[in-house]
Parts: sequence; C-alpha cells; structure tokens
Amino acid sequence: MNKRTLAVFLFGLLLMTALSGNLPPTGGDCGSARVMCKLDPVGRKVCFVQLPCVRDEGWDTLQHVRFWRQIMRLNPDSALVSIADTREILCRIRMRDYTSLGDSNRMAYKAGIREKYALPSHTRLYITTGKNWFYNPHVVAPKIQQAIAIFDSLGVDPFLAQAVLLIESPVGNLRSEAGAYGHFQLMKDVARQFGLRVDRHTDEREDFEKSAVAAAKLFRDICIPYAAGMLREHGYAYHERALWFRLLAMHIYHAGAGTVRKALNAVPPQPDGSALI
Repeated sequence: MNKRTLAVFLFGLLLMTALSGNLPPTGGDCGSARVMCKLDPVGRKVCFVQLPCVRDEGWDTLQHVRFWRQIMRLNPDSALVSIADTREILCRIRMRDYTSLGDSNRMAYKAGIREKYALPSHTRLYITTGKNWFYNPHVVAPKIQQAIAIFDSLGVDPFLAQAVLLIESPVGNLRSEAGAYGHFQLMKDVARQFGLRVDRHTDEREDFEKSAVAAAKLFRDICIPYAAGMLREHGYAYHERALWFRLLAMHIYHAGAGTVRKALNAVPPQPDGSALI
C-alpha cells in the first residue's frame, strides 16, 4: 500500500473524528467504493477500498484532516500543540518535556504559547501525542481484504468495513474503556444481538470472521437505516453513496444512534449534508 493511496484513504476516515472547520464543496453521489489490489513490499497481495471523491470534493484539505494526518505519522514521544476549536497546528514539542512540568507550569507553558502566537487568553489549546503505534496500516492491511469480501457478500458498502478496521482497532483485538472489543469494537449487547456468543467462557468478538459479519449486519440493519431516517426527519436530501452519508453511518456505528440523534437535534439547520457533518 503506497503512501499516496494510504493518505487518500485515511484522510476520508479521519473525518469520523475530525469533521468541522472549513467545509468542502457539497458532496453528492460519491459512487461505488472501488476495490484496488496490489502487492506490498514483501510480495503479499493487499486489497483496499478507494473513494475518488475524498480528493475530488476536497475533504482531504480540511484542517482537522491535515492535523490528524500528522498525528498518525508522529511517534508517541512527540506531540503537537494545536488550537482546540480549529486544530490549527502551532508547534511540535517533546512529550517528556511537557509531562515533566507540574500542573501550574503547564498552564504557564500554554499561556506562553498563546502570547507567542498572539492568541486571545481564552483560546483553548490541545496537546496531542503521536499515534503511529496505533494507526499502523501494515498490521491491519491483510484483514481489510477479508473484511471487504464479508461485507460485500452481505450487500454492505465495503468502504465501511475498511473504515471500521482502520479507525476502531487497527492494531488488533483491543478493548476500549467503554467495553467494546475486537477488530470491529463491538459492545457486548450489540454482539449478542447479531448472533455472537459473549459470556465468561467465550467471547466471539475475538473471531474476526464472526465479528465482521456482525459488524456488517449492524450497518445494514441499524446504522444505515437510522441515518436515513434521521435525515428525513430533519428534511435533508441524501444519497447513501455520498461520502458525508457514509460518515454519518460511521458516527452511528461508533457513538450509537441515540447519541447521533441528540447531536442532530442540537445542530441548527444546515444547507446540506456536508455542512451538517
């Protein structure tokens, strides 16, 4: 998987956690996800999904995307200082220098940053450590091809399979603080709802194929229909192949339909779906 292809793909996925700020052009039908296959440096066949509209519509130019692009490549011993509301990057620091400061000195450090860059005193700053240990495409790439086939067999957009794997748990079977587990980060009740056994003896969320089937059904039966229903309730025209619609479905997968509904109810009416996201 070459750097350019990986970047095009990741930029779109990063929007799930980073959509705000300057908006791209209004997105319509993004078309069907295209499955591309090639050989990696050691000769293994690697397949991945590509959506040309990520670049064509300018999603990869959003400031939040540029910010996370750097975080995904950055070692955890380094960090970026950014403006919280926009993710504009101000500088790069050594994390050990920052963590060695006490709480009061950290506040003074941030105050010095605001002064240096002529920012208002109320400007919130984020210190974000590098996460290249977590976003490791070489670990998850072999699984993407397998997940694409499973989603496709169930009539579910393969882009969503790839998105989950790269965002939720790209380094393997991790357990979140909320209790989600496995490559597809399924909660216990959701896993059971879609046929997985989860008890004190067996946790089938560890089974890649079974959890991939459960994740695909979750998208098919809940995330996509709920996204469409919420948009209709709020009077938004949509196309299920638009990138922003796919991202909304991903939000529902990640945060739950109830949380997304509350967010939609709280956001003032927007001119279109891209602006909504």
